[in-house]
Amino acid sequence: ATNVTVVSSTSLTATTAAHAAGAVDVVVTNSDGQSGTLTGGYTYTNPAPTVSAISPSSGTSSGGTAVTITGTGFAAGATVSLGGTAATNVTVVSSTSLTATTAAHAAGVVNVVVTNSDGQSGTLTGGYTYTNPAPTVSAISPSSGTSSGGTAVTLTGTGFAAGATVSLGGTAATNVTVVSSTSLTASTAAHAAGVVNVVVTNSDGQSGTLTGGYTYTAGGIGGISFIQARGNGVSAASNTVLINTTTGHDVIVVVAFPSTPSVTSVRDTGGSTYTLIAAVNNGTSARVEMWAVHGATASTSVTVNLSTAAKSRVEVAEYGAVGTVGVMATKTGSGTNLTIALTTQSSSSWVVAGFGEKNGTSFLPSTGNLRDSGSFTSTTTVGAAVNDNTFTDPSSVTNGVTMSPTGPWAAVALELRP
Repeated sequence: ATNVTVVSSTSLTATTAAHAAGAVDVVVTNSDGQSGTLTGGYTYTNPAPTVSAISPSSGTSSGGTAVTITGTGFAAGATVSLGGTAATNVTVVSSTSLTATTAAHAAGVVNVVVTNSDGQSGTLTGGYTYTNPAPTVSAISPSSGTSSGGTAVTLTGTGFAAGATVSLGGTAATNVTVVSSTSLTASTAAHAAGVVNVVVTNSDGQSGTLTGGYTYTAGGIGGISFIQARGNGVSAASNTVLINTTTGHDVIVVVAFPSTPSVTSVRDTGGSTYTLIAAVNNGTSARVEMWAVHGATASTSVTVNLSTAAKSRVEVAEYGAVGTVGVMATKTGSGTNLTIALTTQSSSSWVVAGFGEKNGTSFLPSTGNLRDSGSFTSTTTVGAAVNDNTFTDPSSVTNGVTMSPTGPWAAVALELRP
């Protein structure tokens, strides 16, 4: 030892020299050569470990990430914990390196701690970050829709997080709502026909892909295709919607207004003859009429004339390659969820629905494709929406939208056959 100082005949001080770890004898030898021994009186211990780095420095909260930890003083039998949770498969490679596998842990930044068998430990503060696992996409329903977009879809999978985005074929979907970590809804955007990948990307940049999960069809089921939709709201005896339609197409006109007036005529600049398909009242709160022309002449606008001046909202939708017009249905209800079902009589039919509500100010897609919607406010409000949906075989086809605020509504639906 060094720095030996005899304090008295019964006490002295000294500084230990370096020595291998273990219990040793303590020997004091006087200048006359006589000595005394304290057998096993002192134990040299290994120094406490230090942790300088971990690689990789992040991994998913599900655990299972193989990591390498570097530092000093790692001894056989050392253990590792991350955020207080013990790692597995710990192997001390050398006094400066060990390997381990992370256990599952909640997402976040955690400390990395190496503890030797003698209880001494070293900590790398905030050394490791548990991330949320990347999302997976297992299914999309429906798995096909027209290239014009607007199809309401539901995606299922795992790891969906708030703020997630959806793309189909590289084109961003709209109206994305994360329902839960395993389900979200969205509306497809327009895209060229073909099979595309469906990708969900969380806000942390991690993504999951359903390869070839969705098919954009050209022109829609059975060749029928949605072309366009436009709307307008006024408080007057007539309401004109500016829309450039094509010769031979079918034009559907949805009129929503209070129950007092009625539609006296629907005309366009091409001179086509429009027929009343159906009309329905919900008390004095809402009236919806649907008019249509099969194989219209090209025009630049459609005008709806009422029996008296009133607030109205008109939605005009254009469809191509329609063979015939089929059955119709009407429905009334109250609330924020507006739905109407119609049992088609032909394969590959489209069902077009018109919704109206006296107080409706905004509409969102729910079931099928919300093609256009809007409202007109003058003291009170009137709102309307046009929606469509398709199915390959004859079946009950539902159209639905959600509305704000809640209130009584009326709806009309019409089958278009290829």
